[in-house]
Amino acid sequence: MSNGSNAQTAWLTEYFLRVMKLAIKYPEQRLGQRYYNVLYTMRPDLAEKIKGTDTDPFYASKPDDERIKRFIEFVVEHANRGDDNGNY
Repeated sequence: MSNGSNAQTAWLTEYFLRVMKLAIKYPEQRLGQRYYNVLYTMRPDLAEKIKGTDTDPFYASKPDDERIKRFIEFVVEHANRGDDNGNY
């Protein structure tokens, strides 16, 4: 596994861990709200990119909502690239 792959895996692991922690701390938040808020804290550039689009999960409540599916695909795809500075 390359260093890039390790960084990508670590970033995604940290991302989903934060989502789970937020679910415990704020169970009243919608699923999509948690996904978006965590992305905003880790990669505000990506959060701004999808804000208000059909990939924005903020108002989605259920895991089978298409917005959640598109959002997760987007996060995984962009985690594989890192940002312009090579950060994941």
